[in-house]
Amino acid sequence: MVMFEIYGREDYPYCEMAKEVLNSRRLKFKYYELKKDILVEDFRNKFPDQRTVPVITVRGVKIGGYNELIEYLEETSGGFGDG
Repeated sequence: MVMFEIYGREDYPYCEMAKEVLNSRRLKFKYYELKKDILVEDFRNKFPDQRTVPVITVRGVKIGGYNELIEYLEETSGGFGDG
């Protein structure tokens, strides 16, 4: 079951770091690369107020970017992998 979704761009450090964090905790996620997996227009429709990447969702609910992902994992560490 995919719990996390990351919307990002190639070679953006925080997008790469978000993937690394989830991989290190063996958490399943789906990565959507802008302009490749999702059109910019569709991204803007899905997240109308968002102007930066990554955008990370948990079970379909937006939690924010990389820093918010770290906060979320710290707050819920009992339910996610080793952390």
